[in-house]
Amino acid sequence: MRISTVASLLGHSFHLKFETFRTPNAGTRGVVARIPCTNEYMLFLDYDHISHPRLIDECTTLQDEFALGDFHIIETHPSSEHVICIDRLPAREEVEIMESSTCDPLYRHGLRLNKERSWVLRVAEKGNRPKPRYLYTLASEYNGMRLQAEGMGLFLRYYYKAEVRLSNPDGAYYIGIQDYMTASRIDVRKLPKIAEAVK
Repeated sequence: MRISTVASLLGHSFHLKFETFRTPNAGTRGVVARIPCTNEYMLFLDYDHISHPRLIDECTTLQDEFALGDFHIIETHPSSEHVICIDRLPAREEVEIMESSTCDPLYRHGLRLNKERSWVLRVAEKGNRPKPRYLYTLASEYNGMRLQAEGMGLFLRYYYKAEVRLSNPDGAYYIGIQDYMTASRIDVRKLPKIAEAVK
């Protein structure tokens, strides 16, 4: 929930913003945008409550504006998607691209909020939700113009069966994985110790 209001006091206006979010209560696992042993990143975007036509329009605009390669679309929940581009990017450019997008505002700040100083996208189950699933790839005429993170390309290909065109692979086969806590609805009957007690 978000609340935004403006109040005036003693000739000054105050813009007050409040935002609430669920307290993390479920463990999950994700892939990390930072390319191991570098200060470069792959583009990870997290969209909640977006229509497919709007998502496609935004993604193709970003591809054209920033000369980015293929975008791989992964569904996490109906009308919620992750977008992954395996082009290697410096942090400054990644932040600029994110700020040009309408992806989740809290996710944009992941670089500063995450203890590993990276953006993370979930790849495993989350509470009652299954692991995300591959939907499609938005091909780009710019694919292969930049060096590509081969490790993530292979991960997408084998884990999600994604259509990945490795036209300019970097030869590195490593990806970062992070376990983390997130907010989720959990069916406590599925938790081993609690399930025994509930029976």
